[in-house]
Parts: sequence; structure tokens; C-alpha cells
Amino acid sequence: MINGIKHFVLFFLVLMQAQAAFAQDQEVKTELSSRYIQLNEAFSIKVVIQNSKEYEVEGLPEIKGFKKNSKSIAHTQVQIQGRKVIQHTITQNYSPTVNGVFAVPAFDLVVNDRNYHIEEFSISVGDKPIVNSDFTEKTNINSKLISGVELNLTHSKPDIYVGEGVKITLGFYIPEFNTTPWEFLPAEELNKEIEKIARILKPKECLENRLSITNIEGTDLVIDDKKITFYKLFEAVYYPLNNLPIRFASVRLPMIKNLGENNSQKVDFKTKAVTISVKPLPEHPQKEKLAVGDFILKERIQSKTFNTGKSFDYSFKIIGDGNFNAINFEELNNDAHFDFFPPQIIQNQKNGSQLGEKEFIFKILPKDSGTYNLGNYFFWVYFNTKTMTYDTLTSSQLIEVSGEVITNNANTSGDLFDHIDLLKTSGINVNYRKIIKNIANVAVILMLLGMFYLIDFKRKK
Repeated sequence: MINGIKHFVLFFLVLMQAQAAFAQDQEVKTELSSRYIQLNEAFSIKVVIQNSKEYEVEGLPEIKGFKKNSKSIAHTQVQIQGRKVIQHTITQNYSPTVNGVFAVPAFDLVVNDRNYHIEEFSISVGDKPIVNSDFTEKTNINSKLISGVELNLTHSKPDIYVGEGVKITLGFYIPEFNTTPWEFLPAEELNKEIEKIARILKPKECLENRLSITNIEGTDLVIDDKKITFYKLFEAVYYPLNNLPIRFASVRLPMIKNLGENNSQKVDFKTKAVTISVKPLPEHPQKEKLAVGDFILKERIQSKTFNTGKSFDYSFKIIGDGNFNAINFEELNNDAHFDFFPPQIIQNQKNGSQLGEKEFIFKILPKDSGTYNLGNYFFWVYFNTKTMTYDTLTSSQLIEVSGEVITNNANTSGDLFDHIDLLKTSGINVNYRKIIKNIANVAVILMLLGMFYLIDFKRKK
């Protein structure tokens, strides 16, 4: 009887070890937000954990020139390559305190008791990687236009191409010499007026990326050596779908003029109508599908040498000025050298911003040895609004692959079940991890019942 209990305990330990081995397939990815930010923007380090119930992260660094803010945690269920997995996203935000370029030394993150190394990187505060892509409230405004208290509609560009963005800002301007106290309508009324204005301004045949404004606060501007207080009421970027002119009608906003002694009156302010001319794109076989803007490429790859049968990740990140919802990457065809799997896509473009990022993280399985230029596979064509020509962002990565030729996925190295969910087959896709986990759970229950039975039997005897 004692031997029977020992056998059950031994069987239990073996099953627990097997189950733990299959459970230890957590995937951890780290993501850095844009490293080119303004003083009023935030930088963040994001840790994404998949296939794990635990989400302990230690070692997030202090950064010189930044204030370390609170850490946020989000839990979601995502579908990756046909299967649902648990995903924990831990985000550490940092607020810059001064302009400058700051180097962050390499550091190690400890995620669920495992170390992950982060290479050295730098953050630029105050400068953008794309020239002339930003737009401020001073654009198209000079002191001659501000002859008094005014409601103005400004635009970032007088003419654009089809698909190119134009930023529109509605602002209330009060020059320093003004002595009359002006007040906005009560919050609820003001919100209704602004929503009415938004509907009037929104042009047909345009995609909209609108800034969400929750607080209306005055900002001091110096225009032509004159001080003006600016209140931003509405802002959006519009991307035309055809070459028809974009017309922004005149809009009105009631303001309250304080006359003193509990006496006030409403005064309507109106903007001038604005027209933006739209130029057609030059001829190109795919001009209806191509994105329009000013972009640069950032690549990331874990190594330059690989073995056949062992997959690796490659990141193709597009950064710049444009409509990132229109940025797509065509499906790559497998060949004798590589298998390409659908990418994980991460998009970052704030509401109302012309600037953004879109990252495509590809999983690649090398099948033949040799030296390869990834530029033969990874390139992206777009219309460059800076050069006014079609341009291509092309990978510059050269990699070395060694090992035996892989003719099918059965010869791939690694864990017994590596890439099992990626196999291309017309047969039934069997989830072996789930089967073994269920068998282990049933065996544990049976073992416990057996132990209770033996203990009870011994007690009665």
C-alpha cells in the first residue's frame, strides 16, 4: 500500500514537470515608443507578455532628463497566427523635463524571473526626425491679422496632394492690448457649439483624424514681437480621397462679453472660409493603393547570423508624416529560401497628429544556407511629398544562414512543438499542449481520489 502511494506521488511529480515544461513557453517583447518627442509628449517602455499567467516586471530604469511616472497594466486576449493567447501589457511612462538628446545605457529587465537584455538607445526631446512636418498655431498667423479679438481657422498647407494630410486648427485669439473680459459659454453649451462646428468643417471625401480636446486653456504666443493668448477649440487632420478642392466654410462661435455689474452679452465671432487646393498624384500603376507622406525606415533584427529551421523576428518600422491607417504591407510569398508568416502590426499615431509610426514584426523561417539581402523581400513604395516623386523604403539588412536545407517544417529544430501552430496543412490541426495539459489535470484528479481511497481503506482496516 505504501509502495502504491509512492508510485502515485512519483507519477504526480512527473506529470507536473511535463505540464510545467509545456507551460514555459511565455513570449516577451519590449517596445519603445517614438524616440523623437516634444517636451509636452511622453516616452514609454512597453513590455508585452504572452502565454503566461504571471506578469511581474522589474528593472524598468530611471532616465536622466525624464520623470518616471506611474506604471499601467492591461490584460487582453489576442489572436496570433490562428490561436488565442493571454497578453499582458505593462507600460512605463516617462515625462521629459528638458530638451536635449539623452542616452539610455543598456539594461536588463526581469520578467517573471527571467532576464531580458535591452540594448542602449537614445531619446531626442525637442526635435523631430522629419523636417517641416510639424504645425503650430503661429502658422498662417501674423500680428496684422490679429487686429483685435478674433476667431481664426488656420491650416498647415495651402495645397496638398491626394492622400496628403492638412491640419486645420480653430482658435480664439486675444491680443495683449485687449482690455475687455471675454468668457466662453458654459461647458455643456460650448461642447454643443464645437460639435456643430466640427460637423460643418468636416469636408466630404476626406478621412479625418481629430484631436480630442477636453480642456480649453490659454497659451501665450509671441507673433511678430506681439504677445497673443491663444485658445485651441478644434483641431483635425484631413486626408483627401480625390483631387477636388477642400472647402472649409465659415463657422461662428458665440462668446460672452462681460460688461461688469452682473451685465453681459453674447457676441458672435466668425471665421473666414478657407479653400485648400488638391493636386492629383503622378501616374503610377498602384497610385490608388500607395500611401502619401514623408517617411523614414527603422529596422530591428535580433542577429545577423541564423540557422536553417529556426525562426527569427524582423521589424520593419515606418516613421513619419502621413495617414498611417493607409499604410499596409503586401503579403510576402514563400520561396526556397524563406517562409514568411503574417506580421504582428503595431500602430502609433495620436489623434489629431500628422506624425506617427507603424511597425510590422515578421516571423521568418530560413530554409537554405547562404548570404541574403532582406532588401529583396522587404521594401515599401509610397509617394514622397517632400521630393514630389514615388520613393521606396528598402531594408539594408544582410544576413548569413547556415545549416542543412529544409524541405518541410518537420525538419525544423527547437522544441518538439515549435511552429506547430504555423504548419501549413490540409489535415486537422491538433493542439498537443492542450491535450497533454488535460491529461495531466485528469491524472492529478484520479491520483487524489486514489490517495483518499487508500488512506480511507487503511483507516478502516
